[in-house]
Amino acid sequence: MFGHRPRVKTPAQIMTELDGLWQSGWRGTVFFVRRQFHRQQARVARGIAPALVRWHKGKRGFSFYTEASINLADDEDLMRLMVAAAFDQVFIGSRLPKRQASPNATSAEPEPRSLSPT
Repeated sequence: MFGHRPRVKTPAQIMTELDGLWQSGWRGTVFFVRRQFHRQQARVARGIAPALVRWHKGKRGFSFYTEASINLADDEDLMRLMVAAAFDQVFIGSRLPKRQASPNATSAEPEPRSLSPT
């Protein structure tokens, strides 16, 4: 159940689940876990986003959000797809820039980068 292999749903699986939510009367926001839109999984996200655009046509009351790293800002095409697919929020996760700031951290240090738009 809590394995180390991330599982990513196919666009067909996601559309089936969204259809179920729609048919049950759910209206609101749906959260997509980070691994669906992680930078290394951009090809997966590019498969899901166009399917969401098609699914969302004519359906009001649904929006989507996800968590991503700041690197999402490097992929303007994916961001456009996400907006077209009704993503209206993205939580940007961040990590401490120095190992000394969190000696118990087990993840790798992020690459330094400026958050300035220029």
